[in-house]
Amino acid sequence: MVTRYVKKAPSLRRLSRNGANRPELGATASSFRPSAGHSLRGLDRVLAHSHRDPEMELVCSACSTRNRVPAKRLRDKAKCASCKAALLPLATPVAVASAHDFDELVRDAPSPVLVDFWAAWCGPCRMVAPELEKIARESGTRVIVVKVDTEALPLVAQRFAIRSIPTMILFRNGAEDRRLNGAMPAAEIARQLAL
Repeated sequence: MVTRYVKKAPSLRRLSRNGANRPELGATASSFRPSAGHSLRGLDRVLAHSHRDPEMELVCSACSTRNRVPAKRLRDKAKCASCKAALLPLATPVAVASAHDFDELVRDAPSPVLVDFWAAWCGPCRMVAPELEKIARESGTRVIVVKVDTEALPLVAQRFAIRSIPTMILFRNGAEDRRLNGAMPAAEIARQLAL
């Protein structure tokens, strides 16, 4: 691997060359200056990657392969990249991995999003989990059911003032619509949230 340094006042920007000249992490399009004889092909790949649609990671129920699906396309049909089994409609709740993923999902989802705020140590949360799976299975594309672990994402829980768990919040068009606290059967959750 050949490493070159290109002078840009007052600091040096490090660029790597592995087949094509492309900036490493931290370099931006404005700071990238190709040296003589090199193209911007690598930069195009970096910029295309940084402006992609928000994606959710879905696990295939048939082969357990992780697949990325854009949040705004969760109503469409999608197949697993490995075994070609159907990924959508979602038949189980989706676990949210980061605050960024949560924000993108709530903002870009094509249908209402039912969020279950839970924790692994919470007994009532474990009782509600199968009820939410029923809602996810029965609702198909009408509602996207997701789970947010309050232990793993405390800032998300704090932002929505989660004081007790399980708490379920229904988001429509990126804004909170209704909120429920406590364990209850799937039919009661659907009735109270008007699903």
